[in-house]
Amino acid sequence: MGKQGNIDERSLELQPYIKNQKKKAISLRVSENDIYELKKKALENSVPYQNLIQILIHQFVTNKIELKM
Repeated sequence: MGKQGNIDERSLELQPYIKNQKKKAISLRVSENDIYELKKKALENSVPYQNLIQILIHQFVTNKIELKM
C-alpha cells in the first residue's frame, strides 16, 4: 500500500480522538508583524492561521520541534 493509503488509515484511526479532544480558548498578545508572517506561512501551507498555531503548539509539546533561543 502506498504512502497515501497509510495516511488515510492513520487519519481514520485518529478521527475519534481528534473529534473528542477538548479544546480551551486562550487569549494572547502577538506582534502585528508576527501575525502577518504567520498568516503568510499558513497561506503557503493552505491551512487557516489558527490551525497553524494549534499545530505548532502540539508539535512543541510532543517534542517534535524544539525551541531555540
